[in-house]
Amino acid sequence: MKPLEAWIYFCKFDYGCVICRRQGEHSYAEYHHRLSGGRRIGDFDGFGLCPTHHQSPNRKIVGRDHNLKRFEKAHGPEVEMQRETERAYEQFKATKVAPVMVKFA
Repeated sequence: MKPLEAWIYFCKFDYGCVICRRQGEHSYAEYHHRLSGGRRIGDFDGFGLCPTHHQSPNRKIVGRDHNLKRFEKAHGPEVEMQRETERAYEQFKATKVAPVMVKFA
């Protein structure tokens, strides 16, 4: 697997949605490319967001496609979401153990 493919696979399936993970859930994610001036910064500049947090048509849920300032106010800076995912990916590469979301009763 090429490095970019491995990174995107990790973001979508192994780590999942950053916001859901912070809320104690694990969900499949779409790959969100970070933007600058309306353009993608780069292929590796992104992280996972579930469909609800990525492009939800529901205005009660603050999804990324609505407004960056509103999204970051609700969920924190995108750059922190990417760093969080990168740290988990580095740990995954070192241990070969995917991060698992464990729910305690």
